[in-house]
Amino acid sequence: MSIAHLRRTIIIVIACFLFIGVFLSFAQADPDPVNNNPPVNSLPGSVNTEPNTPVVIAASVSDPDVGGGLMEIELTVSGVGGAVTCGGTFSWGAGSNVTNDTLLDTLANANAALSTLTFTPQAGCTGLARMVMESDDQGNSGACTDPNPLNCILADTNFVNINIAAPGDSDPVNNPPVNFLPGSMDTLVSSPIAIPASVTDLDVGGGNMEVELTVSGVGGAVTCSGSFTWGGGTNVQNDSLTASLASVNAALSTLVFTPQAGCTGLARMVMESDDQGNSGTCIHPNPLDCILADTNFININILVSLPTATHTATAAVTNTPPPTNTTDPLATPVVSTIAPTVTALFTLTPVAERCLHVIPNGAVQGRMLYDVRAFFAPNLQSETPEVVIPGNSTWWIVGATNGFYQLFITCPGNLVWVPASSMIPNYDEVWNGAPLPNAGG
Repeated sequence: MSIAHLRRTIIIVIACFLFIGVFLSFAQADPDPVNNNPPVNSLPGSVNTEPNTPVVIAASVSDPDVGGGLMEIELTVSGVGGAVTCGGTFSWGAGSNVTNDTLLDTLANANAALSTLTFTPQAGCTGLARMVMESDDQGNSGACTDPNPLNCILADTNFVNINIAAPGDSDPVNNPPVNFLPGSMDTLVSSPIAIPASVTDLDVGGGNMEVELTVSGVGGAVTCSGSFTWGGGTNVQNDSLTASLASVNAALSTLVFTPQAGCTGLARMVMESDDQGNSGTCIHPNPLDCILADTNFININILVSLPTATHTATAAVTNTPPPTNTTDPLATPVVSTIAPTVTALFTLTPVAERCLHVIPNGAVQGRMLYDVRAFFAPNLQSETPEVVIPGNSTWWIVGATNGFYQLFITCPGNLVWVPASSMIPNYDEVWNGAPLPNAGG
């Protein structure tokens, strides 16, 4: 065999191997190299997000034989009806803040556009939203014997459910706001007083709330007027703020009432909060019926001098250890480890210029797990046999150290201490089990 003949033989063999490799690669990618293959969408069955919070949706499409041909992608936000309770918009590589959009492009460009798909829920809505994705291959690429070219276009349709709910909120129906405001406070003539006020709302999410504060006019039991200053305004008698829950509470945290100069008697402030309809499913045809509110007021007693406070606590108790299961402390009878049938009487002598009912920022309320004797300092040597704090009562915790909590009783000049182990979180609708501070020790 000549060298030239051998060279031709080698070239033919290499060409055969290359042809077989190309054929096998196409056969592996395309299960049917003759007839057209349909596109296949990839879309999660459901995603979760919070009210007013955009969510990225992982979407893509594949087609083994579209090649360099064009595909069409159509995305649609389903209308409200049936199981769907919320609308919304979406943005992707082909459009922004739309409810329906289409793209005719190559497979690579279609997937590039889908890679940025983000859904934004209808403002203030909780419940179920839905997006539908339809892809077709424009008939690319395969033999088609149907006389109608439209019948040669293959498609795939899928949808994703978007569950919209606030953290810990299993009910898509709107929840009302809950105000926290003391029932009454005392101050001296012409002396400003800080008022601890706040509001909670389980499912307002990132939506706005409105809080309105008003100093009641003189009349009936109200004998004094005044003004207030807070994060929303200065020296006003009526003011409102529409903002996020965090911003509203920040404004309320600086609330200070200033009595009418020289007046003694009773002043009153009213606080009304509404959730602007955020966030929940509402079936009322009038959107105003979907706005939930809470209204409270505080009486401010304006005195020439603050009285001496006397507190008497009587408790019949048993020598049974306190309950060890505090998962639901209010469902368990409260018992005590102190001596039976204790009658405690203590008198606090306030210092007038210090005895203003001002709760420090960050203070929380706790509940007594059982009857316990009070202490005048955060140590076991300062126990007083005359003072007993009743079990199941709730108190402001204004200090924590050395394994003790400091309780607000009547005024900052006369506070008492109790062992931290004798208190648990307050599980009422306002505090909802808010954790107590770390007392160390």
